[in-house]
Amino acid sequence: MEKSKIESLQKLQKMEQFYLLINAGTHNPFVVCDKENFNDQVWIFEVEDDMKEAAKPYMIEQKHKLIPAKIENKGYLPFFTSLFTLGVNAVVFVEKEQTTEFELTEIVKRPILEKIPEDKRPLENPALAKSDRKGLRSDSRRSVS
Repeated sequence: MEKSKIESLQKLQKMEQFYLLINAGTHNPFVVCDKENFNDQVWIFEVEDDMKEAAKPYMIEQKHKLIPAKIENKGYLPFFTSLFTLGVNAVVFVEKEQTTEFELTEIVKRPILEKIPEDKRPLENPALAKSDRKGLRSDSRRSVS
């Protein structure tokens, strides 16, 4: 991992909180598919105003219903770990001075589900989560008559 990426990761780990957008229809993090590398990304922001500015094109032009959210440091591990079950494979960290894309596994280790008792094991179906997101995106833009 290059030096600037390591510094960004260390900064993220020490921050008191970060901000992100939540899909109002699913109450899950808003996921963006990168047009170049096709990574399913969740964007997180150091500054709340930067998050609000980034949301405008999605909310105004594409008519997505998004909710701003804040994740505090004590919630980082459960938040990032939960992204695996949603089929997310990348996190984009927007700082004041730069934007860095991380593979999710660079931030948190993928849980070994076999070590968790079956009755407590989370269900994981990334393909279903992706199709659900796509369906809700198109549904959320339809007008109700």
